[in-house]
Parts: sequence; structure tokens; C-alpha cells
Amino acid sequence: MEDQRKNGCCVMNSADDLTGQESNELLCALIQQKHPGAREQLLQKNIGMIHTIAWRERKQYAYLSLELEDLWAAGQMGLLHAAERFSPSNGNTFLTYALMHVRQAIQRENMSAGTTAKIPVYLHDRLHKIIRYRDSFYNTDYHLLAKRVTAGELDGLGLTEKEVRVCLSRVEPMTAVRSLNEMVAQDSTMELEEVVCYADEVTSDELVTRRLMVSQCLECLDEREYQVIAMRYGLDGNPERTLVEIGEVLQVTKERVRQLEERALQKMRAKVESGDEN
Repeated sequence: MEDQRKNGCCVMNSADDLTGQESNELLCALIQQKHPGAREQLLQKNIGMIHTIAWRERKQYAYLSLELEDLWAAGQMGLLHAAERFSPSNGNTFLTYALMHVRQAIQRENMSAGTTAKIPVYLHDRLHKIIRYRDSFYNTDYHLLAKRVTAGELDGLGLTEKEVRVCLSRVEPMTAVRSLNEMVAQDSTMELEEVVCYADEVTSDELVTRRLMVSQCLECLDEREYQVIAMRYGLDGNPERTLVEIGEVLQVTKERVRQLEERALQKMRAKVESGDEN
């Protein structure tokens, strides 16, 4: 009987037959035999592994907004799927075999449901590769990024300059889209739509005050700083421009424009904090 239990060949007909000491391999055999309590027992036995993988994947894909509870549920489905397909003849333990299934299930759930705008899994993978090799200044040199990804991927599957350009200009902005019905906080009953509506409710007096404050802040900038802020935020009546576009107008580098913008914003913050209206 003991040999039968180790090989998963014994027949158990009820959940009361389980002692809680069964191995993963035995529980897999019982699940394949449609045992009524084996699935719950296997989940309880491996819940720590599922939670650990979910935490890692959520941290790795931090730009996605799926909750941990959803990832845990996906991991449980992946574990049960692995149990139904597991065979000791493969030469691996169940944990080794299940690890891949759990990780893939969590990744696919994260990628397919983690954004309001649906993005194919292969584009998520591509975007994640680019983010890993992009520097802290959000470099948009597509050719350089393509070379970095290609050189850094051990599987040899790199990206072309065109693929990097499309991913950063079209796919990445879609990850920032949020539903107006999304809760502001996990324990909150207020939806994002309510916060947005409240933020937009500005009285005419408040609007005049804000415009006056902006005008006073702009007065503390020199001519070059004013030009950068005006073009960057559309204060000149034209659409907002990127750092590269402003650099082309002023005939300076993108990095120089970023420095001018940062310096101008620091001056404006100091003006507001001082409360000086002169």
C-alpha cells in the first residue's frame, strides 16, 4: 500500500482519505483521478511558491496595474494546469515542472488584464526588454536601444530600430491608460472618475488667481528659460513640444533643453514658496 501511495496509484474516494502529508506527486496523481479534495490540498501545500512568484512578477512589470489577488488566482490556475499534465516519467519533481506553468500563467494574466487598453503579450515582452536597457534619462535613440537589446539578450533574439521606435511611440503610452472606474486606493470606495471631476471643478476666481501666479512666476525667468517653458507647455499658443523639438528651434541639444527646463521650474517653485509678488 505504501508503494502504491508513493507512485500515486492508490485509489482514494473522499477528501477524508487525505492526511495532509501527501507528496506533490501523489496529489497530482489523485487530481488526475478526479479526487474531490486533492486540488485544495495541492494549492494549500504550494501557496507560498505562488505568492513569491506573483510578487516578483508584479515588481518586474511595475507599470502594469493588476492587483496581487488577481495574480495569485492566475498562479493557482497555472499550478492546477501543471498538476493535470504532470508525469513522474519526465524525471523532474513536480515543483520543478510546475514553476514554469505558474510563472507563465501569472505573466499572461498580468499582461492581458494589467492595462485598460489590451496589448498583445508579445508586445509586452518587447516593451519590457526595451525598458530594461533604457537609461535613466529615457533615451529615445532607437538605433542605440536596438543595439543594446540585441547585444544583451542571451537568446539572441534582438530588436530592430523600427521595432524599438514603434514600441516606445505606440505601445508604451497605452500602458499609462487608466479606467475612470479604477479605485483610487485598495481600501477606498472612491473611483478615479470622482477625483478627476473634482479636480476639474475650478471657479473663475481660482482660474484668475492661477493665471496671475503663472504670469508672476514667468517674470523671474530669463529669455531662454521663458522660451523653453512656453514651448514645452504650450504657453505660446502652439501645441506642447518635446525636448527634441525645442532643441531644434533653439539650436541646442536635448540635454541642454532639459537643463534649462529644470532650472526654470526651480525658479518658479522658489517664487511660489516665497510668496513674493514683487
